[in-house]
Amino acid sequence: MTNTPLRVAVIGAGLGGLCLAHGLCKHGIAVQVYERDASLDARDQGYRLRIDQQGRAALAACLPDALFARFVQTCAVPAPTLNLLDARLERASDHGVDGWQAGASDADADLRADRQRMRAVLLTGLAERVHFGKALTRYEAVDDRAVIARFDDGSAVEADVLIGADGIHSRLRAQRFPDMAPIDTGTVCCYGKTWLTAVHRDAIAAQLQTGTSVIFQPGWAAIIDAMVFRPEHGAGQTIGQVDDYVYWALIGQRGALGIAGADDLGWTEAALRGWLSERVGAWPEPIRALFERTAPQAATLLPVRRSPLPAAWPASRISALGDALHAMSPAGGKGANCALYDAQALTEALRQVRGPAMAVAAIAAYETQVREHSFAAARASRDAERQLFSLPDD
Repeated sequence: MTNTPLRVAVIGAGLGGLCLAHGLCKHGIAVQVYERDASLDARDQGYRLRIDQQGRAALAACLPDALFARFVQTCAVPAPTLNLLDARLERASDHGVDGWQAGASDADADLRADRQRMRAVLLTGLAERVHFGKALTRYEAVDDRAVIARFDDGSAVEADVLIGADGIHSRLRAQRFPDMAPIDTGTVCCYGKTWLTAVHRDAIAAQLQTGTSVIFQPGWAAIIDAMVFRPEHGAGQTIGQVDDYVYWALIGQRGALGIAGADDLGWTEAALRGWLSERVGAWPEPIRALFERTAPQAATLLPVRRSPLPAAWPASRISALGDALHAMSPAGGKGANCALYDAQALTEALRQVRGPAMAVAAIAAYETQVREHSFAAARASRDAERQLFSLPDD
């Protein structure tokens, strides 16, 4: 059999797509990444991510050793403390979520990464392979031997394998898996961050300035994570440097959070701030200060969506990973980790290919693995959501 080099095109330069690109590069596979944003910092890239042992293993497998070590150093200082609290900052011993653990050692604790900084790290070494300003419009199969991706600027690229890593609103998913469009779960999540300036440190409860805290309320919860970073030293050692901040998220059912089911959440900053004040208005001042001192542009309210999880489908040269394939509730903290897992699994499948003719079989093996692992994680995230809100099982 002729050992023809495989050509892989990845749609989306998010965490999963970049991890995949590194993994394929490590094994000498030709890969190009196409990102719809005009540049790395064209828009805000989110907040804190928890990278668990599985996500860490996927990154270690795909990234060059030095870059993985660099990523670890750019994460927040380990603080494995987990405080389960009520609105008086007293311990809520009757609450919890399976899989959350307190008192883990630094070596076992989840890595806590700033998403934008992590993305900047993962772009290292890929400058010639990542193409910005490339929004996919559609793709076309070419005689069962290749696929052409077409972009909104009129350009096109041919590849042997096309992978959608373009997130929950994936255009590739809409064409390849039209029956897997994410559905609204009735849960919403408000994300924000408050910079830990000297003035803010004095105002915010000290208990919320270290480790992770969860404040439980009927039908919803506030998750708070202090993000304190190591200083970087030396020339060229400031990849995406960010100041210390406290990440927070209010997640819960619409009704419990006072939001109508038909509300499209297209709120102004003033409306969002008013709603947030209502949610935390009865809490003690040292807790309220965390939310009141968040800059208006640093808070975002979004619906929580999840993907239908079909039993199987016929494989082709076109597939997807991460939220493009299996969007899930953030309650379990598995979304980013599953995207990284998918990237490693797809790398392992494609590295076995000895020519384009073997590509579909490799994709089939990868998709079987995703259905077994990442689909299970998506279901577990739904269970975590019910536990977080103290809801009965379905």
